[in-house]
Amino acid sequence: MLFSPLGITAFEWIGGGKVPSAASGLRLRPRDLAKFGSLYLHDGQWNGRQVLPRVWVHESTQRRLTFPGQKTGGYAYQWWHACYPAPSGIVEVPTAVGNGMQRIFVLRAQRTVVTVVSGRYNDHSINPPERLLLDFILPALPPAPASTCPS
Repeated sequence: MLFSPLGITAFEWIGGGKVPSAASGLRLRPRDLAKFGSLYLHDGQWNGRQVLPRVWVHESTQRRLTFPGQKTGGYAYQWWHACYPAPSGIVEVPTAVGNGMQRIFVLRAQRTVVTVVSGRYNDHSINPPERLLLDFILPALPPAPASTCPS
């Protein structure tokens, strides 16, 4: 199981029938969301142990789909993609997205994971995690090479 090596013991994974819902059924503590993000930042390694295959981490976080009218938005295997302005240029950020504005931003170029939890369930009027990332976190991080984002 994925959670044991990460020390994740308190979780709830609900869904219809006996199958957990991959899209919305997982409930984790903020520190455990951050562990999951760190696992992806470190190519599937946790404390020196390969927990997920490196090739899966790479494949699952590569943009697979783009959306009409959205040059910089995309999706791949439960990871949403957006391109954000940073002091060093535009960076592409794979993001795990949960209802209520829960977010795990994986900033590979800056070697940083940002985890944000909120209680804005079914409210898509504003995006506080994205505002935090754009207004405070990205400007505070050291410059890193810009990633490739569709133009």
